[in-house]
Amino acid sequence: MDRPTQGQGKPVFLSLPHTFIPSGVLPFFTTRTGGRSRGDYESFNLGLHVGDEAAVVHENRALLLEQLQPAARALCLLDQVHGTRTVVANPGSAIPEADALVTRETGVALGIMTADCAPVLLYDPVARVVGAAHAGWRGALNGIVESCIDAMESLGGDARHMHAIIGPVIRPPHYEVDEQFFLAFHNYHKLTGRVSNVEKFFLSLAINGRFQFNLANYINERLQERGVPQEGIKDVQMCTFQNENLFFSYRRSTSSGNRACGRQIGGIVLL
Repeated sequence: MDRPTQGQGKPVFLSLPHTFIPSGVLPFFTTRTGGRSRGDYESFNLGLHVGDEAAVVHENRALLLEQLQPAARALCLLDQVHGTRTVVANPGSAIPEADALVTRETGVALGIMTADCAPVLLYDPVARVVGAAHAGWRGALNGIVESCIDAMESLGGDARHMHAIIGPVIRPPHYEVDEQFFLAFHNYHKLTGRVSNVEKFFLSLAINGRFQFNLANYINERLQERGVPQEGIKDVQMCTFQNENLFFSYRRSTSSGNRACGRQIGGIVLL
């Protein structure tokens, strides 16, 4: 399927089933449709750090906030570093170096930029606290999801009451990894005792030392292990690599010899 022509109409969000949207919040996932970017960034690139024209990216971000109104009055983003730090959103302040955001403020859109990593959105309807985490393999392995939940609980939340949505992320058969990658997970879990059977997230391939990794399922289990009820976890079941017309994918771009790759945003607003 051809990509939509850049600049045509308003930004388009991924359509979510009604069951994914608990009362009191607005979760959203942008697609690459409807912005002003051109060329390899066509058309709704929201990343300032990827080589796109800064003025155009700022226009795209303004379009995003406009599309979120009146639910959102501000958009909070991060300087993401594949770490495990979570911060409380502070609209209007300098962008912090962290990989998850939390807030109890209504009208503040928490945004996570991705291009294969998973945006994980969290909501506690009892305490009315929201969180958003950038969960690539490093962050997921080292505890970014748990860090985000810890920060939500410091604001009065409780993992047992939380809902979670795992957004578009690279998935098998497109997420192929090597033996060193597999051993990083195997050894970590052998030492920590977390996720007793981590091997189930890796499919061994015919090529020696190569595996397919299911990051979304791994994040799901880490959420449950931290206390989020299984029935409260939803997964959009969409692959960034596979759906070129909808999403940017860093691995897809680099595998075709092109380093230029835009970013989409997964986010959540407390209403």
